[in-house]
Amino acid sequence: MLEETIQQHLKIKPILIMAHLVLGYPSFDENHKIIEAMAKSGVELIELQIPFSEPTADGPVILKANSCSIDNGTKVKDCFSFAAKVSQ
Repeated sequence: MLEETIQQHLKIKPILIMAHLVLGYPSFDENHKIIEAMAKSGVELIELQIPFSEPTADGPVILKANSCSIDNGTKVKDCFSFAAKVSQ
């Protein structure tokens, strides 16, 4: 399904915009607002990252976002529930 969606978008424009956010940072409510703003601004693909404890290869900003999300109590099941809601 993802590949089909990408192929359909590529028929309309040759380059797609992809964005990324760490779920639960700063909160799921803020994530929802950010996703809405991204979609309204033309972002076609959004990577929803489930926070984990050692994302050091992602750099200090993503590391901080992951740490804050985990410290705020974000759980994997919360991320899947959120993704199911926003993907509709």
